[in-house]
Amino acid sequence: TENMPPIFRITGSGITVKNATIKGAPDGIHLSAPRITIQNIIFPDVCEDAITMKKGARWGRITGCYFAQAADKAIQCSYGSGHRVYENVFVNVKVSFRSKKSVNASFYRNRLYHCGSAVRADGRGSNTKTWDNTFIFVQHPYQPLDKAIIRQLGDDVQVK
Repeated sequence: TENMPPIFRITGSGITVKNATIKGAPDGIHLSAPRITIQNIIFPDVCEDAITMKKGARWGRITGCYFAQAADKAIQCSYGSGHRVYENVFVNVKVSFRSKKSVNASFYRNRLYHCGSAVRADGRGSNTKTWDNTFIFVQHPYQPLDKAIIRQLGDDVQVK
């Protein structure tokens, strides 16, 4: 269900969480501070959301992670700007990356396999830039909803 407790709540600025496997967590990592980096984390069975950007999150970095078997979202950006999601792998995920109203983010050099949606942006002011991603059997590469903007800055590769 929504609003499950996270396994980690990161509230300090400039923290890096890296090189771990998170399995069986009701919700993954919640970020509530600027300049947090999530690097090389494996989420083999995402329950609710693997990573959520909460109030206070800005300039977050998610890189080199592996997300699999998510019946909902892998990454949820609810707040902030300057977030970068790059060089990650998403496998059998319903929504790989979702940004909400007034969130600005970049989604690039990711590989997605058998996913429902790659980038879903919803709400006025949501602005996501995307480039150099590889989509293999992705049903909806881009879903801009409710006046959100998704801009392709370079070539993404779609294979069906």
